[in-house]
Amino acid sequence: MARVRQQPPTDPDGSDAVLALTVRPWAPAALNKHVRLVLGDAECAARDAVWVEISYGLEDAPLTWLRHILQVDSWRLAEQIQQLLSGDTPYATWRSGCPPALLMARAGDDDAQGNPTYQLTLQLTASALTDGGPRDGSAITFALDRIGGEELLRFGEALDRELRQALEHQWPATTLTGAAASGLEINTFSNRVNAAAYDSLGTDYSHDYLAEPFFREAFEGWLGMLPAGGRALEIGCGHGIPIAATLAAAGQRVTGIDPSAQMIAEARLAVPGQDIRQLALVELEETNAFDGACCFFSLLCMDPIELRIGLERLHRALKPGAPLLIVSGVPDQFTRTSPLRSVQGRTTWEWPYDNEDMAAVLTSGGQWQVAAQALRFYDTDTLKQIEATSLDQLAADPRYLPSAEMSDPLEFATGKRIVKGVYALVACRSAGV
Repeated sequence: MARVRQQPPTDPDGSDAVLALTVRPWAPAALNKHVRLVLGDAECAARDAVWVEISYGLEDAPLTWLRHILQVDSWRLAEQIQQLLSGDTPYATWRSGCPPALLMARAGDDDAQGNPTYQLTLQLTASALTDGGPRDGSAITFALDRIGGEELLRFGEALDRELRQALEHQWPATTLTGAAASGLEINTFSNRVNAAAYDSLGTDYSHDYLAEPFFREAFEGWLGMLPAGGRALEIGCGHGIPIAATLAAAGQRVTGIDPSAQMIAEARLAVPGQDIRQLALVELEETNAFDGACCFFSLLCMDPIELRIGLERLHRALKPGAPLLIVSGVPDQFTRTSPLRSVQGRTTWEWPYDNEDMAAVLTSGGQWQVAAQALRFYDTDTLKQIEATSLDQLAADPRYLPSAEMSDPLEFATGKRIVKGVYALVACRSAGV
């Protein structure tokens, strides 16, 4: 991880607090080359952006911990820092078309050895973290003072290297011996928002996935891969209807997990005698325990960092060769904006991974083999299915490009027709990995 700290103060009467900033790059914002990322008043290609984990505060005692998006394309932080250290410029700015901005300048104080020190300010847009919408111009700022030149350069070199690795899907290794050891904050922002929303909704949230032929076909195909009387895991089981209940009726021994206390209480009533737990996927501790797992739209509720750690936990929990069914959707096939959305009047956290995102996450580490995928696209203007078999084919249709002519005022304002996609993906845990 890229880390920078300020030097201890030289004033004996001043504060002895030492602040530190850590940026750990994790995951691309999207893989599909057609997807745009909208942050604040700007946009960029989503595959040129990376989700990062940021901690800031007293050294070894962070006061703030959050996840955010950084645009990476054409950014070379170390090069900017070298120009600052050589005196070629009094300040350096690391920014692009999309936020954030990283500002660096020569500080007024030298260190104890008389060497110059530097200031660093990281400014993030808050639109990706608040409910203000994609045009919200508010910002979050982190600042450090009295940074040594060598330390600042090491920070820039590490961040350049790790951002590139994240774009190539080489995310940090995690330990499986507990959340604290992995550096993962279980009680994340996305987890808190969704738990509060679904605690409030309870049984008012109702969606019979198995009533839809596309979802039922995927579910029945996956169920046929499980052994009779096997152990089946549902991730994001909600109130247990219909998936957990159907699995139990089919003779499977069901484990259902969900972060919402209210949903779990109702699931225990709806599916009695089964193993129903209030648990996030990233907290799962079993090893070689399940014959299969399924999730219907629940992985959308995890931020990209949680998703990768959660899938690693899931890989450990499944038996070798066990099938995983992922059924999910993309609210807008070609745009990623603020992850906060509304479900039945409650604010929820969703990040729209499409099938390319999910398949790449599963296959990049060699831990999963993607066995089958199925896609459906819908035009939300006509509510009809679009006859396209791939994202590339859909993007080539001029009706769904930003330059398409719009007749409806809302379509004209957004610049394109809105396409929703749903997909079903089956992956099997690789043996021996």
